[in-house]
Amino acid sequence: MPPGEDPELGQPKNNPPNRKQRRAAMFENRPPQNEPKIVPPAASPDPPKIPIFISKVRSTLAAASARLGSINEAIARKFNTNREIVFRFEVGGLSALGFTLMQIGEWAAAVACWVLVGAVLFIKALAWKGISERKRLTVFLRAISSVGALGLSVLLIMVTTLRKPETEPWTNLQKLHKAAAIAENQPANTQPVDNVAVYLECQWGQYPIKIPPGATIHVMRLHPALLKGSPSFGAIGVFHDVIATNEAVTWPSKPDGAWPSRAESMESLKKGVTQAPFMFKCDLSSFGKSAVEDISIPMLVRPNQAGAKGRVYQVVFDPLLTGSHFPFYVVNYCQEQIYVTWPDSLRVHVLGEDAYRTVPLKMIKRDWPGNLMIFMPAGFKWNTGTQGCNWGWE
Repeated sequence: MPPGEDPELGQPKNNPPNRKQRRAAMFENRPPQNEPKIVPPAASPDPPKIPIFISKVRSTLAAASARLGSINEAIARKFNTNREIVFRFEVGGLSALGFTLMQIGEWAAAVACWVLVGAVLFIKALAWKGISERKRLTVFLRAISSVGALGLSVLLIMVTTLRKPETEPWTNLQKLHKAAAIAENQPANTQPVDNVAVYLECQWGQYPIKIPPGATIHVMRLHPALLKGSPSFGAIGVFHDVIATNEAVTWPSKPDGAWPSRAESMESLKKGVTQAPFMFKCDLSSFGKSAVEDISIPMLVRPNQAGAKGRVYQVVFDPLLTGSHFPFYVVNYCQEQIYVTWPDSLRVHVLGEDAYRTVPLKMIKRDWPGNLMIFMPAGFKWNTGTQGCNWGWE
């Protein structure tokens, strides 16, 4: 029997392991000690966005500065000069162009010029090399120049915006578009609404009046008897014509009356009456496309009394051709303070039409603010109508 076999079974005998074998088996089955842990790599944080934006802005400005410099360099070589002179011409030319565009009503184009001026100055300020020995001072001066360039551009834009009238568009192209739209929407074979345009302008003044040789003035005398006190009667004119034939004439003169003496003026002041030689010089004009005749304007005259309605007088004027004027004077002939009010409309007959029309009376307001005229008591003792001014107020 071979050694190590079981005599009964004829199989190898399982001998127990010795000490050395048991120790080796123990080390083989022991779990690994102090094995390093595998840690997954942490995700890298996103780079900050602000430095990236600043870097992009710097690179953009640097590219713009280089581009502007190359253009100026090419222009300088073309005209045999230096870049600094070209830069001055750029800023000066844009400024002159901007102010010129403001004068012709191209406000949007003027704003674009101010934006370009600010951009050129801003790029120039950033491209300044500065003082090599003083870096901090260079950065400070560069920042101040850049802010100043932007501030100048904003200031010019604000001035342009404030100078632009509210009724005007930003560009004349808008006017053309609007005119085209109006022409497109206007019905065919219709007469324009503004074919009759009557204007009245009255300016405050005082008499006497100097009339040059060969001239004639028309005077409306505010007196109830001279104004023909019927509101519906307008057949007789209310104007008094004063003519200077061969030599100059001063009106009023002796035939018209006399100036009050100093004693009379002082007596009137003691009574609380202020006499003054005040009047109004008015001008009625027509700027429509049609001539007008039979012009009748209802003029309201009322006293300086609370609640008084006054009285309306129809004032008939001469016919007015297109572009013609009718100048006249309005003088108080009574010794009391009165108010005269012009209406908002008048009645006219247009040549070539059958019916009369009521059209707007457009007031031109310059040194006198409106259609109300105030007359102090007459500062002259008129021979006609000074006494007995019975207006018959309502």
